[in-house]
Amino acid sequence: MRMLGLFLVLPVFTLYGLEFTPSRFWVGFAFGSYGLAMAAAEMPLGRLSDRIGRKKVLLWGMSLFSLGSLMSAIPPWLPRPIQIGELILGRLIQGSGAITATAFATVSDHVERERRSTAMAVLGIPIGASFILGVIGGPIIAARF
Repeated sequence: MRMLGLFLVLPVFTLYGLEFTPSRFWVGFAFGSYGLAMAAAEMPLGRLSDRIGRKKVLLWGMSLFSLGSLMSAIPPWLPRPIQIGELILGRLIQGSGAITATAFATVSDHVERERRSTAMAVLGIPIGASFILGVIGGPIIAARF
């Protein structure tokens, strides 16, 4: 579900961002800030999941992603000068909920070695399907709202 939420905005993000600022730089930065935060958080959260448990990190990551998603949705209701900043902050918080490594580690913890590669492939299928659905569905949803 997390990946679908990301991929739905992929084809329309630039148009959304340009509603808040004429600066293509800041729109690009807002788009890339998710990946920046994710890259910075993925390894530390993976290590943290080794220490405190996978479930806690997965729940924390999904909570951060949800909070960031909410924050990314509210800029239209804010004063214009802070809209793009709110969008960037929301995207940074979304990315900070990086749980991909923890999700794969959880599968590895619970699946016997002989079946692990199949389980990892099955975990990857929804990611690919989310990309396809998001790229097709994002513009359709955006056109209706």
